[in-house]
Amino acid sequence: MRSRHSQGYTLIVLVAAVAVTLALFLVVPLGGGLGALREAAISFIFRKPPRFVSLEVTVEGVPQVVKAGETLKIRGGETLIVRKINANTFFDSYLGADVEGFGKANDLNEPVDTGEIRDRLIGTGIRFIPITILYLDRSIAKIPLEMELGESDFEDQLSKARDDRERIAILKSAHAAFPQNEGFLRKLSEILESRGDYASLIEIYEATLARNPLDTSLMSSLSRYYLKASRLDEALDMCRRMEAAGKADVEVYRRMAYIAGLKGDFDGRVSYLKKALEKDPANQDTVVDLAKTYEQAGHEGQAMEVYRQAAPSARDREILVPLIKEALEKKDYREAKKLLERYTSLYPQDSRAQAQLAMVLGRLGETRAQAERYERAVHLAPDNPVLWYNLAVAREKGGDAKGALDAYERVLERRKDDLDALAGAARTSLGLGRYDRARQYYSSLVKRRQDVEDLKGLAAASAAMKDHGAVIEACSSYLKKRKDHDVAVTLTQAYEARAASRDPRGRLEDLTRALDAYKTARAVNPKSAVALEKIPELSITVLKLRKSMQ
Repeated sequence: MRSRHSQGYTLIVLVAAVAVTLALFLVVPLGGGLGALREAAISFIFRKPPRFVSLEVTVEGVPQVVKAGETLKIRGGETLIVRKINANTFFDSYLGADVEGFGKANDLNEPVDTGEIRDRLIGTGIRFIPITILYLDRSIAKIPLEMELGESDFEDQLSKARDDRERIAILKSAHAAFPQNEGFLRKLSEILESRGDYASLIEIYEATLARNPLDTSLMSSLSRYYLKASRLDEALDMCRRMEAAGKADVEVYRRMAYIAGLKGDFDGRVSYLKKALEKDPANQDTVVDLAKTYEQAGHEGQAMEVYRQAAPSARDREILVPLIKEALEKKDYREAKKLLERYTSLYPQDSRAQAQLAMVLGRLGETRAQAERYERAVHLAPDNPVLWYNLAVAREKGGDAKGALDAYERVLERRKDDLDALAGAARTSLGLGRYDRARQYYSSLVKRRQDVEDLKGLAAASAAMKDHGAVIEACSSYLKKRKDHDVAVTLTQAYEARAASRDPRGRLEDLTRALDAYKTARAVNPKSAVALEKIPELSITVLKLRKSMQ
C-alpha cells in the first residue's frame, strides 16, 4: 500500500509541476524572478539551453560579478577563480566554465594561471581570451577576459624570448599597446633591420607616422628604410617633407645627396652636399663626399678647393692625404710638415706617413727630428729595408755613426746584396775604427763594382791593420783596369809602408814599384804635387839602395 501511495504522490507532484510550468508560460511575463523561473522550467522541459545571466568571480580574493555582455578585466599575475555561474536553470551542476586554451575542461572553482594568459596575449597580439560558459558541455555564452598589460609585462616577456621570431611578436604587441614608448620601436627596428626585413619596417613606420604625421624622427627613419628597400623616390619625398618642415639636418641632406647620386643627378648631389655643409661646415664626411663628387666628374680643381677650405680643421685621412700630396708636389715643405704632423698624431700607426714626415724634416735640415721619425717608422714596419736604410742615412748625417752602422746592418740582414747599404756599413765601420769589419764590407764592394772610393776604403782599412799586401793587391788589380791618380798614390804609400819592414832586397823591390806607381799618378795628372815631389826623392833613394847592394 505504501508503494502505491508513493507512486501516486510522485505522479501528483509531476503533474503539478507541469501545470505550474504551463501556468507560468501562459500567465507570467518575461523578467523578474518569476520570469527566470519560467525560463528555467522551459529549459528543463523542452531541453533548450538556459540563458546566461552573470559570472561570479574573485580576483585576488575580491569578489566581482560580470554580467552577460560585459568584459572581465584583470592584471597579469593576479589570481582569478570563477566561483559561480548564474543562468536560468534548475540544475546548476550542469553549468561549467572554460578559459579557452588554458586550465582544464571545466575551470569552475579552479585558480586560472593568468601569467600564462599574459604570455599568450603578449606573444600573439590578441586582446582578449574568451571564457566560455558551458551547459551540458555546450557553449551558451562567452565572457571576454581582457588583461591590463603594463610596459614591464612586455619587457619581462621579452627577456624570456628564445629567438628573434618571438622577440618580433612581443615587440609588435608592445608597440601597438604603447606607441609612445620609443624603446619598443627601436628594439623592433634593430631586429628587423638586422634580418633585412625592410618591408615590415616600412609597414610599421608608415602606420606609426600616420598616427604622428609631424614626427620628423619617424620621417627620417622611414626615408632610410625606403632607401634600403631601393624605393628611391619615396625616400627622397620623405626627406623633402622634412626639409619643408624645416627639420632637415646634415644626415637628411647627405641622404638626399646619396639618392641623387644613385639617380645620376650630379647637380642635385652637389647641391644637397653644399646644403649639408651649410648645416655643419666641419663635417669631414661631407667634405670628402663633395670633393670626390667633383673628382669623379673630372673637376679636380674644384675638389682641391673643397679640401683647402677644410684644411684648418681637417682631421680625416681622405682630406689630409690630397692636401699633403699637393704640398709635396709644390715643395712647400713647411706646409707639408704641418699637415703630416697633424696626420701622424691622428694616425700614429701609419709607417708610410711617419717616413714622409721624416723626409720632409730632412729637407728642412732637422736631422735629429728626421732620425726620430724614421725610428718610429721602422718600429711600425721592422721588415722594411728601405726604412732602415733611410734611418741609417739620417743617423749618419746627425753624427750617430754607431746607430747608422746598426741600421745599415739591419738592411743587409734583409737584402745582403744592397750596395748602398754595404757602402754605408763599410764607411761607418771605418769611421768607428772597426777595421776588420770595414775591410770585409769594402772587399765585398770591390768584388761587385769598380768604385775608387771603395778601393780607398779597403786600402785605408787594410793599412790601419798593417796589411799592406792587401792594399797592394787591391790597388794593383784596379789599375790594370783603370788608371786613377788617387789609387796610384795609395799604392805607392802601401809599397813605402811595407818596404820599411823588409830586408834590403825586398825594400829595393817595393820602393822601385812605388816609384813606378808615382809615375803612373803623374801620367794621369801631370800637375800632381805629391808625384812631382816624391818622384825625385824616391829616385835618389832607389839609386842609393842599388849602389849599396853592388
